Amino acid sequence: MDIYQKYLVIFKVPSGTLPTDSECGATKGCFIDCTGNSCNYIVTWRDNGDAVDFELSTKLQDTNNKWIAIGFSSDLKMGDDEVVSCILFGNNTSVLRSFNDGKRNVPVANPTEGLSNYIVTVQDGIFRCSFRKNKRLTRQKRQTSRSLFVDLDNDFNVMFGTGPASSGSLVSIHNENPVVTPGKVDFQSFTVIGDTAKYPLVKVHACLMIIAWIFCTGIAIIAARHYKPVWSKSSWFNQKIWFQIHRTLMVTAMILTVIAFITIFVEVGGYSEPIMSLFRPGPTDKKRPIFNWAHWGVGMVAQILAIITIIFGVELQKSTAPKYTVWVVIGFVIYYVIMEITQKIVDKLFNSQMNKGYLAEKNPACFTCSVFFGVHLSPPAVGVFVLIVKFKEGK
Repeated sequence: MDIYQKYLVIFKVPSGTLPTDSECGATKGCFIDCTGNSCNYIVTWRDNGDAVDFELSTKLQDTNNKWIAIGFSSDLKMGDDEVVSCILFGNNTSVLRSFNDGKRNVPVANPTEGLSNYIVTVQDGIFRCSFRKNKRLTRQKRQTSRSLFVDLDNDFNVMFGTGPASSGSLVSIHNENPVVTPGKVDFQSFTVIGDTAKYPLVKVHACLMIIAWIFCTGIAIIAARHYKPVWSKSSWFNQKIWFQIHRTLMVTAMILTVIAFITIFVEVGGYSEPIMSLFRPGPTDKKRPIFNWAHWGVGMVAQILAIITIIFGVELQKSTAPKYTVWVVIGFVIYYVIMEITQKIVDKLFNSQMNKGYLAEKNPACFTCSVFFGVHLSPPAVGVFVLIVKFKEGK
């Protein structure tokens, strides 16, 4: 069969469901994500002598110019993997081999080598692709072939991904991070794998950093910057309330950050200390403005770098976070900037220390509770939502 043959595909509104495969565990091995009788994807394999028969199926919202692919990896990460991609571009279909060079997918010299009997169909939003792949190349072909060709008599981690096709032979970066089996697969077995690789310490690290740098520092900075005049006649343990809030949350952020660093070092296998506070001059000291500016600068740089790191972090494959998680974090950043501008306007309107103190002391429910505990509980709400989103895809 010509591996480049044209295939007429009739498109319909994506309304179909992908049912479970009754042969899984009986006559074929499977890598699945199913709830009840409805699946998000099914990858199957069946030993066929000198070859293995594969079938890939998945639900897609948009089936225009797409690819689905299976990768064969010696570990849980992309890099040095053989990939077989089923490509639909226009009305043309193809099944081609390629190679993951680090995070890049590159074509091979003979992309159809070792492949046969392929069928690609798209119906009711279900993309299906079946093909036969030789277990190994002949000795002569191994000597002449410069491309990676895995030996399917050996065990490999199976990766499955989808993405947009830029042509009939080129694939663009995947829409979502590929899913990968938690262990290596024996392609002569009928194993059913209903789980993906988990990285619990990566998730612990991510959650701790989000709580530290969105929940804790978000409130701590606002409390120190805009609420010094509030509760002017009240104190907690002989300290201003704003200072106790600020210090408690920043120390908590430091502790969580240290724990987060330890967990990620264990996973891939810092140290932090509030030194600056030891050099803080008194309120009337002539060097206090220098400290204030240094403290402000270090704090702002730390928070900005932390947010940037979180944005990059949710894009990492091991986080298993959906692509839209980054927009949740960006939404928090936009919110935070808007609130800073709003607070500056409020500070200008109530510039008089007496007026601020009066509002705080005479109308605590109005000023303190509604503004601080109402408006500024949004950062932790966003932080909690980010955590929920991150765990949703990492179940």
